Amino acid sequence: MILSGALSYAEEGVLEQVAETRMRHGWMEERDLDNYDVLLGVVNCDYVGSEALLVIEYRFVYRALIVDCAGPDNKMIQNGLLADINNENLVHKQARLFIKRN
Repeated sequence: MILSGALSYAEEGVLEQVAETRMRHGWMEERDLDNYDVLLGVVNCDYVGSEALLVIEYRFVYRALIVDCAGPDNKMIQNGLLADINNENLVHKQARLFIKRN
């Protein structure tokens, strides 16, 4: 699956905390978060726990783990947003997300 849009910043530590909570309760497969360049929150909850490649401006590639979702009623898509990200330096960048099938 390929998604595209702009990135928005998730408050520092929020996506890390969500990932730890999901893994602790068995809602997501155990992963070493240090193996990923970025953590993401997307709209579609079906992608939580999926690995992906995040490509920014067709030049920069980051290993990503989707750890959170906003749900279908969220306005992310209407606002042209692809995902919340835990890297403040990548905020407002246009990106494509290539999601690995689980």
